[in-house]
Amino acid sequence: EEALGSIGFGWVAPHEASEAERETLTSLAGLAALAVDRARAAATASARGRDPRCYHRRAMSDHQRFYITTAIAYANNAPGLHTVYEVIGADVVARWHRMQGHETRFLTGTDEHSVNIAQSAEAAGLTPREFVDDKVGLYTAAEDALLISPDRFIRTTDPDHYRSAQEMVRRAYDNGDIYLGSYDGWYCPSEGFKAPSDLHETATGMQCPNHPGVPLQWLSERNWFFRLSAYQERLLAYYEANPDFVQPDYRRNEMLGFIRQGLEDFSISRAGATWGIPFPI
Repeated sequence: EEALGSIGFGWVAPHEASEAERETLTSLAGLAALAVDRARAAATASARGRDPRCYHRRAMSDHQRFYITTAIAYANNAPGLHTVYEVIGADVVARWHRMQGHETRFLTGTDEHSVNIAQSAEAAGLTPREFVDDKVGLYTAAEDALLISPDRFIRTTDPDHYRSAQEMVRRAYDNGDIYLGSYDGWYCPSEGFKAPSDLHETATGMQCPNHPGVPLQWLSERNWFFRLSAYQERLLAYYEANPDFVQPDYRRNEMLGFIRQGLEDFSISRAGATWGIPFPI
């Protein structure tokens, strides 16, 4: 279940915390730069080859449960302030709930599979696994320096994540949610396939707004697609019937507006990729 959570379950952003949590978060944010420096030093000495931290605590009971995840960061560089800031915020919220006696589960980790990671590893003269092991050491050292206390630090290279991701694909296929199709469009090496509406057209060509310095690739591939469009009306009906499912309200309204624009099927595989979880179908 924890591995499935890293694939796409929701997370609580620091700016959506309560006022008391934000005050605590602000006081801790200044430690982030120091943590990155300490992480580099610690990683140089001992992080290479280190086992990922994984604290398997007992399953949570049905009363007063709280689950929080961060986005899992791309392990293609040292952790930036924005990444450390997010983990600090999540840790503050998790500690707050533990202090209230709630059974709390806090998940963070790293996403180690992407085209740009494979390219960066090749440029550094390393295998992709050697490259991500080195970078993950910087992330875990930074969290150690800040006394971050996740219940699980998950890596997408973890064996249980491999098994869970592949099992999720098998179940989706058996349910009719996955089909084989053709993709023709733009691909951002740092993010994935991008719809034309998600890109900016500039004097030098199309540009990913999140990665303006990364050249886009035009791809024509035969890939597997997830049938997201089949869930549009079901999601709208569920959110209408359960208005508290997405909070705060402005985030719920934002989500409803996005869904009402129309959900499109999207590609979930890459043809010819050598660094990633093998597609199980």
